[in-house]
Amino acid sequence: MAKVKQWTEDDARYARDWLQRTDIKVNQPIQADDPNALAQQLKDTLTVTDWNRMLGAIRQRKHQAASDSVRITKSELKRLRSESQSNRQHNGKTDELDRLRAECLSQAGTISRLSRDRDILTGQLRKLDGAAATIERLRTDLAARDAEVQRLKAEVARAQEKVAAAAARESGYREQISRLESRPGQDERSVKRQADGIMPNRQADETSPRADRDRRILELPELSEIKVAEILKAEGIKCSARTVGNVRRRHSIA
Repeated sequence: MAKVKQWTEDDARYARDWLQRTDIKVNQPIQADDPNALAQQLKDTLTVTDWNRMLGAIRQRKHQAASDSVRITKSELKRLRSESQSNRQHNGKTDELDRLRAECLSQAGTISRLSRDRDILTGQLRKLDGAAATIERLRTDLAARDAEVQRLKAEVARAQEKVAAAAARESGYREQISRLESRPGQDERSVKRQADGIMPNRQADETSPRADRDRRILELPELSEIKVAEILKAEGIKCSARTVGNVRRRHSIA
Protein backbone atom coordinates (compact mmCIF):
# COMPACT_ATOMS: atom_id res chain seq x y z
CA MET A 1 0.00 0.00 0.00
CA ALA A 2 1.30 3.38 -1.01
CA LYS A 3 2.48 5.68 1.71
CA VAL A 4 0.69 8.94 2.39
CA LYS A 5 2.30 12.34 2.29
CA GLN A 6 4.03 13.65 5.33
CA TRP A 7 1.56 14.73 8.02
CA THR A 8 2.07 17.36 10.64
CA GLU A 9 0.87 17.49 14.18
CA ASP A 10 -1.97 19.74 13.01
CA ASP A 11 -2.95 17.18 10.37
CA ALA A 12 -3.08 14.42 12.99
CA ARG A 13 -5.12 16.62 15.35
CA TYR A 14 -7.54 17.60 12.59
CA ALA A 15 -7.96 13.89 11.64
CA ARG A 16 -8.80 12.84 15.20
CA ASP A 17 -11.28 15.75 15.58
CA TRP A 18 -12.93 14.87 12.31
CA LEU A 19 -13.33 11.18 13.24
CA GLN A 20 -14.93 12.15 16.58
CA ARG A 21 -17.48 14.39 14.84
CA THR A 22 -18.49 11.81 12.18
CA ASP A 23 -20.23 8.45 12.33
CA ILE A 24 -17.36 6.56 10.68
CA LYS A 25 -16.52 3.42 12.51
CA VAL A 26 -12.92 2.38 12.79
CA ASN A 27 -12.44 -1.40 13.17
CA GLN A 28 -9.32 -1.12 15.26
CA PRO A 29 -8.31 1.43 17.83
CA ILE A 30 -6.10 4.24 16.67
CA GLN A 31 -3.04 4.18 18.88
CA ALA A 32 -0.32 5.71 16.72
CA ASP A 33 1.20 8.89 18.16
CA ASP A 34 3.42 9.77 15.22
CA PRO A 35 1.48 11.81 12.63
CA ASN A 36 2.81 9.78 9.68
CA ALA A 37 2.08 6.46 11.41
CA LEU A 38 -1.42 7.70 12.21
CA ALA A 39 -1.96 8.68 8.58
CA GLN A 40 -0.80 5.27 7.36
CA GLN A 41 -3.01 3.46 9.87
CA LEU A 42 -6.09 5.49 8.91
CA LYS A 43 -5.45 4.97 5.21
CA ASP A 44 -5.18 1.24 5.78
CA THR A 45 -8.29 1.14 7.95
CA LEU A 46 -10.73 3.51 6.24
CA THR A 47 -12.46 2.97 2.97
CA VAL A 48 -11.36 5.01 0.02
CA THR A 49 -14.47 7.18 0.26
CA ASP A 50 -14.03 7.85 3.97
CA TRP A 51 -10.33 8.48 3.49
CA ASN A 52 -11.00 11.01 0.76
CA ARG A 53 -13.70 12.65 2.88
CA MET A 54 -11.24 12.88 5.75
CA LEU A 55 -8.52 14.33 3.55
CA GLY A 56 -11.02 16.90 2.18
CA ALA A 57 -12.01 17.84 5.72
CA ILE A 58 -8.36 18.19 6.70
CA ARG A 59 -7.66 20.36 3.65
CA GLN A 60 -10.72 22.50 4.40
CA ARG A 61 -9.66 22.81 8.02
CA LYS A 62 -6.15 23.79 6.99
CA HIS A 63 -7.54 26.30 4.50
CA GLN A 64 -9.79 27.73 7.20
CA ALA A 65 -6.84 27.96 9.57
CA ALA A 66 -4.82 29.67 6.87
CA SER A 67 -7.68 32.13 6.26
CA ASP A 68 -7.94 32.78 9.97
CA SER A 69 -4.22 33.29 10.08
CA VAL A 70 -4.47 35.72 7.17
CA ARG A 71 -7.30 37.59 8.92
CA ILE A 72 -5.28 37.68 12.10
CA THR A 73 -2.29 38.90 10.12
CA LYS A 74 -4.39 41.62 8.45
CA SER A 75 -5.81 42.66 11.81
CA GLU A 76 -2.35 42.70 13.29
CA LEU A 77 -1.10 44.69 10.30
CA LYS A 78 -3.92 47.18 10.76
CA ARG A 79 -3.10 47.43 14.43
CA LEU A 80 0.56 47.90 13.65
CA ARG A 81 -0.26 50.56 11.09
CA SER A 82 -2.43 52.34 13.64
CA GLU A 83 0.34 52.13 16.20
CA SER A 84 2.82 53.38 13.63
CA GLN A 85 0.60 56.34 12.80
CA SER A 86 0.12 57.02 16.48
CA ASN A 87 3.87 56.81 16.98
CA ARG A 88 4.42 59.20 14.09
CA GLN A 89 1.91 61.60 15.60
CA HIS A 90 3.57 61.17 18.96
CA ASN A 91 6.96 61.76 17.38
CA GLY A 92 5.54 64.86 15.71
CA LYS A 93 4.22 66.05 19.05
CA THR A 94 7.59 65.29 20.57
CA ASP A 95 9.26 67.36 17.88
CA GLU A 96 6.76 70.15 18.53
CA LEU A 97 7.43 69.92 22.25
CA ASP A 98 11.16 70.06 21.59
CA ARG A 99 10.65 73.09 19.38
CA LEU A 100 8.51 74.77 22.01
CA ARG A 101 11.09 73.99 24.68
CA ALA A 102 13.82 75.51 22.53
CA GLU A 103 11.62 78.55 21.87
CA CYS A 104 10.90 78.89 25.59
CA LEU A 105 14.61 78.78 26.33
CA SER A 106 15.22 81.41 23.69
CA GLN A 107 12.41 83.57 25.10
CA ALA A 108 13.83 83.11 28.59
CA GLY A 109 17.19 84.38 27.33
CA THR A 110 15.48 87.34 25.70
CA ILE A 111 13.56 88.08 28.91
CA SER A 112 16.78 87.89 30.91
CA ARG A 113 18.50 90.28 28.50
CA LEU A 114 15.56 92.68 28.59
CA SER A 115 15.58 92.54 32.39
CA ARG A 116 19.24 93.52 32.40
CA ASP A 117 18.54 96.32 29.94
CA ARG A 118 15.65 97.47 32.13
CA ASP A 119 17.90 97.56 35.19
CA ILE A 120 20.50 99.57 33.28
CA LEU A 121 17.89 102.01 32.00
CA THR A 122 16.40 102.31 35.49
CA GLY A 123 19.82 103.25 36.85
CA GLN A 124 20.30 105.79 34.09
CA LEU A 125 16.83 107.20 34.72
CA ARG A 126 17.62 107.60 38.40
CA LYS A 127 20.81 109.43 37.50
CA LEU A 128 18.86 111.68 35.15
CA ASP A 129 16.30 112.32 37.88
CA GLY A 130 19.12 113.30 40.21
CA ALA A 131 20.60 115.54 37.53
CA ALA A 132 17.18 117.11 36.91
CA ALA A 133 16.80 117.78 40.64
CA THR A 134 20.27 119.34 40.70
CA ILE A 135 19.43 121.51 37.69
CA GLU A 136 16.18 122.61 39.32
CA ARG A 137 18.03 123.45 42.54
CA LEU A 138 20.61 125.43 40.58
CA ARG A 139 17.84 127.26 38.76
CA THR A 140 16.25 128.14 42.09
CA ASP A 141 19.60 129.35 43.41
CA LEU A 142 20.15 131.35 40.23
CA ALA A 143 16.71 132.95 40.53
CA ALA A 144 17.46 133.84 44.16
CA ARG A 145 20.81 135.32 43.13
CA ASP A 146 19.12 137.27 40.33
CA ALA A 147 16.62 138.64 42.83
CA GLU A 148 19.49 139.55 45.15
CA VAL A 149 21.29 141.26 42.26
CA GLN A 150 18.16 143.23 41.39
CA ARG A 151 17.76 144.24 45.03
CA LEU A 152 21.38 145.34 45.19
CA LYS A 153 20.97 147.26 41.95
CA ALA A 154 17.95 149.02 43.42
CA GLU A 155 19.92 149.85 46.54
CA VAL A 156 22.78 151.13 44.40
CA ALA A 157 20.34 153.28 42.42
CA ARG A 158 18.88 154.70 45.62
CA ALA A 159 22.38 155.31 46.96
CA GLN A 160 23.31 157.03 43.71
CA GLU A 161 20.23 159.21 43.97
CA LYS A 162 21.14 160.09 47.56
CA VAL A 163 24.68 160.89 46.46
CA ALA A 164 23.34 163.05 43.65
CA ALA A 165 20.99 164.82 46.07
CA ALA A 166 23.82 165.32 48.54
CA ALA A 167 26.03 166.61 45.73
CA ALA A 168 23.27 169.00 44.67
CA ARG A 169 22.84 170.24 48.22
CA GLU A 170 26.59 170.58 48.58
CA SER A 171 26.70 172.52 45.33
CA GLY A 172 23.97 174.84 46.62
CA TYR A 173 25.77 175.28 49.89
CA ARG A 174 29.01 176.08 48.07
CA GLU A 175 27.20 178.57 45.89
CA GLN A 176 25.68 180.29 48.92
CA ILE A 177 29.00 180.29 50.73
CA SER A 178 30.67 181.76 47.66
CA ARG A 179 28.08 184.52 47.45
CA LEU A 180 28.35 185.23 51.15
CA GLU A 181 32.12 185.33 51.00
CA SER A 182 32.10 187.69 48.02
CA ARG A 183 29.51 190.11 49.48
CA PRO A 184 29.29 189.38 53.15
CA GLY A 185 27.45 192.52 54.25
CA GLN A 186 24.81 192.58 51.52
CA ASP A 187 24.27 188.85 51.55
CA GLU A 188 23.83 188.76 55.28
CA ARG A 189 21.16 191.45 55.07
CA SER A 190 19.57 189.72 52.09
CA VAL A 191 19.58 186.42 53.83
CA LYS A 192 18.13 187.99 56.94
CA ARG A 193 15.41 189.69 54.92
CA GLN A 194 14.66 186.43 53.11
CA ALA A 195 14.53 184.60 56.40
CA ASP A 196 12.30 187.26 57.89
CA GLY A 197 10.03 187.05 54.89
CA ILE A 198 9.99 183.30 54.66
CA MET A 199 8.92 182.57 58.18
CA PRO A 200 5.67 184.57 58.09
CA ASN A 201 4.86 183.29 54.63
CA ARG A 202 5.53 179.74 55.73
CA GLN A 203 3.30 180.12 58.73
CA ALA A 204 0.61 181.80 56.67
CA ASP A 205 0.71 179.37 53.77
CA GLU A 206 1.06 176.04 55.54
CA THR A 207 -2.28 174.91 54.11
CA SER A 208 -1.76 176.30 50.59
CA PRO A 209 -0.96 174.12 47.52
CA ARG A 210 2.51 175.60 47.49
CA ALA A 211 3.00 174.54 51.13
CA ASP A 212 1.84 171.03 50.21
CA ARG A 213 4.29 170.98 47.32
CA ASP A 214 7.16 172.15 49.53
CA ARG A 215 6.26 169.62 52.23
CA ARG A 216 6.27 166.78 49.68
CA ILE A 217 9.64 167.96 48.36
CA LEU A 218 11.09 168.02 51.85
CA GLU A 219 9.69 164.52 52.52
CA LEU A 220 11.87 163.15 49.70
CA PRO A 221 15.37 164.37 50.57
CA GLU A 222 17.10 161.16 49.52
CA LEU A 223 15.94 161.37 45.88
CA SER A 224 17.37 163.49 43.12
CA GLU A 225 15.67 166.72 42.04
CA ILE A 226 14.61 165.19 38.73
CA LYS A 227 13.16 162.11 40.46
CA VAL A 228 11.25 164.27 42.98
CA ALA A 229 9.83 166.39 40.14
CA GLU A 230 8.64 163.24 38.34
CA ILE A 231 6.98 161.93 41.51
CA LEU A 232 5.17 165.21 42.12
CA LYS A 233 4.01 165.38 38.52
CA ALA A 234 2.63 161.86 38.89
CA GLU A 235 0.73 163.08 41.97
CA GLY A 236 -0.73 165.99 40.03
CA ILE A 237 1.54 168.66 41.54
CA LYS A 238 3.12 171.00 38.99
CA CYS A 239 6.82 171.11 39.72
CA SER A 240 10.24 171.12 38.05
CA ALA A 241 13.68 169.99 39.10
CA ARG A 242 14.73 173.62 39.41
CA THR A 243 11.81 174.31 41.75
CA VAL A 244 12.82 171.31 43.86
CA GLY A 245 16.35 172.71 44.18
CA ASN A 246 15.08 176.18 45.10
CA VAL A 247 12.73 174.79 47.76
CA ARG A 248 15.47 172.64 49.26
CA ARG A 249 17.93 175.56 49.34
CA ARG A 250 15.36 177.97 50.75
CA HIS A 251 14.41 175.68 53.61
CA SER A 252 18.05 174.85 54.26
CA ILE A 253 18.75 178.60 54.67
CA ALA A 254 15.76 179.03 56.93
